Amino acid sequence: MMLKVPELLKSPNFWSGLRIWGTFILLFVLKYDPAVEAFGWSVIGLWFFLFLVFTDGLDGWLARKLDRESRIGIWLDPLADKVLVLAVLFFFWSEGTVRGWILYPLALREIFVTVKRWAFLRRGFNMPANRMGKLKASAEYTAAALFILGRVEFIILGNLALAISLFLAFASLFKFRPSMKVKEKNIT
Repeated sequence: MMLKVPELLKSPNFWSGLRIWGTFILLFVLKYDPAVEAFGWSVIGLWFFLFLVFTDGLDGWLARKLDRESRIGIWLDPLADKVLVLAVLFFFWSEGTVRGWILYPLALREIFVTVKRWAFLRRGFNMPANRMGKLKASAEYTAAALFILGRVEFIILGNLALAISLFLAFASLFKFRPSMKVKEKNIT
């Protein structure tokens, strides 16, 4: 007998939305996880963060595999990524872990790209992430995970990964342009 997956779980937009709502749960966990007192880092927070990062790949894979790309998904997926990363980084900035000179320009760049992507999408054009943008996101996810681990050596490596992501963020802007007309498919 084959296991039937509920339709909702096949929706890429469900996973993008879950990533946004899950970010608020993650922030609560990072702030109040009792493991922080015991171990110095949030065990639950790290696993939950890694799950949310997994949903970043899952929503894109589902959209392509099930042919469910949509305008809302093209905008929602990168927005969810930015909400997750920036919320975690600003949380650790408020804890004194992340340096503002790295975070502020990175946050401004992310807002700029989101607004630019939205404006082009309204005109019917898609602005997919380029290779440097994907490397930047990987560096940001790595930095956030290292900050969650909380030990001094991990924090140093996390700030280094974040500095690399800052360089990649601005380098990727030079290749960031609309690529194709958006075609609506099985919108979910």
